Amino acid sequence: MEHAWHLYVLRLRPGTLRIGRDQFIDELTGRNVGTSVHFIPIHLHPYYRDKYGYAPDRFPSRSATTSGW
Repeated sequence: MEHAWHLYVLRLRPGTLRIGRDQFIDELTGRNVGTSVHFIPIHLHPYYRDKYGYAPDRFPSRSATTSGW
């Protein structure tokens, strides 16, 4: 298995921030720190959503950590 040293996961806690996710990304970009959203939770991925009818409210604990998708 190869390392992924170029990836760092940041988990924001919206209740403790004064800005939202998008503004946070903008702030990092302004400091020449590239960011991107790599993964969509499986129950929100269009294929599984359409094929199996998954919806955010079926997985409330997961959906609470992925607001903004």
